[in-house]
Amino acid sequence: MEVIDLSYVKSVADGDEELIKSLIEIFKEQLSEYREGLNKLYDEEDWHGMALLAHKAKSSILSMGMTELGEAMKKLEMLCKYICVQLQSVDLQTAKRFSEQLDSAPEYVRLWVSDNNSKKNIQDLIFFYILQSEKAKSDLKELHY
Repeated sequence: MEVIDLSYVKSVADGDEELIKSLIEIFKEQLSEYREGLNKLYDEEDWHGMALLAHKAKSSILSMGMTELGEAMKKLEMLCKYICVQLQSVDLQTAKRFSEQLDSAPEYVRLWVSDNNSKKNIQDLIFFYILQSEKAKSDLKELHY
């Protein structure tokens, strides 16, 4: 196993193998949906949409024990929120909420965001997502899911 840890899924499913298979199938579908969404939103420079998608993907990814990718999605989410605030591309209420979320993020995330504020880094995080999702598919295949 390279990137997947099914401990959480197995604990939630309480040993129900059908439920585990069902959750994994949903996850595999989401991997493709998130990949397409991230690429589309990047092409459209929709940083708000990308922040929302990264947030949504993070939960699903972490439930499969993919902590490194979950951390990358947290950085992507915060970076996109930072860009939205800087570009003033969201309404004032959303900008205020994003600023509060950025301020309350762990210091290492805040520092990373301020030091890595570029489209290139967004692209790198999307590429990392793609690589990790392929490894996840391989892990699940190896486990016969």
